[in-house]
Amino acid sequence: MTETVPSTPPRCQAAGNVTPYVAEMAVNVTRAPGGPPRTTVRCALAPHLTFEHEGIVRELDGAEGHVWGSFGAGVPVWRVRVARACTGQAGHLPCGLYADHPGACVPARTDAPATP
Repeated sequence: MTETVPSTPPRCQAAGNVTPYVAEMAVNVTRAPGGPPRTTVRCALAPHLTFEHEGIVRELDGAEGHVWGSFGAGVPVWRVRVARACTGQAGHLPCGLYADHPGACVPARTDAPATP
């Protein structure tokens, strides 16, 4: 008997660039330690009708959350904020988005960050 693997909800997949100025803001917005800022981000939200996309600009250590960035189609990341993880579930997996995100919960990404 073959076991079926549940499909993951679709994501928006829009991509945005992180300028050097925004990368510096992503480091300075929190004192929490973490990884370096990404140069490109993908929208992590479920498909949506708004023009504002949200992606992880910087991973933070432990339970500190992430530095999230807002961007638009053809517009680089213009705003960053620190947000803790959503406590909701995406099916049988924990949600990979931030608390109070718009739209449906989606599981945390297991793939690499967006590349240009």
